Amino acid sequence: MVVVMIIGILSALAIPSMSSAAYDRDAYNDAGAIMQLFREARTRAVARGAAELMVMTTNGTTDRGTFQLWESVTADPTGTGANRLPSSSCTGALTWTTLTATSTNAVLIDGVNLNTGTSTVEANADIETKMYVYQNPTANAQTAFSTGYICYTPLGRAYVNVTGSPQPTFDGVLPTVGVIQIDVARHNAGVAVGTTRSVLLPPNGIARLFSHT
Repeated sequence: MVVVMIIGILSALAIPSMSSAAYDRDAYNDAGAIMQLFREARTRAVARGAAELMVMTTNGTTDRGTFQLWESVTADPTGTGANRLPSSSCTGALTWTTLTATSTNAVLIDGVNLNTGTSTVEANADIETKMYVYQNPTANAQTAFSTGYICYTPLGRAYVNVTGSPQPTFDGVLPTVGVIQIDVARHNAGVAVGTTRSVLLPPNGIARLFSHT
């Protein structure tokens, strides 16, 4: 009986730490999925000769992090859906006019959504994303943003728009020279706890993942 009681006590003590470790792994998996989506965007741009748009939104409460990959296509009436020819331009008034299932100039390719339901792991662990941009490569100053767009061209260049505009526009925008950072972590009362997983997007557009506290 004594042995059974000891095992029970040790098990009860271990449950909180095991739960925290499991939630940390979930945050790592979410960050990895976001990183892979960025890599998919750049790879598709180069391979298909198409402009690929990443749409990023988060506010930490009602939106834990939503990331969508759209491909620019021609409005050829003879083609439908993904059968339409890819378009290589990030700019132009019609390129990203409307991003819906019936868009004539864009097709939804893939996405990562951390808001799939109130009973999800993300909700239980309070996993949230926060996004920052380092606009000046010579200064260590970050600016937070909640809505942003990154457009990849077939040449591998990345154009960034983090002005918060509901409409992705890249007319007159120069290729990015700064870094985008997306932090994914568990939170408690709005404060990150445990290990933070960060997705870094350098000017070359090749996303990377690292962990820190």
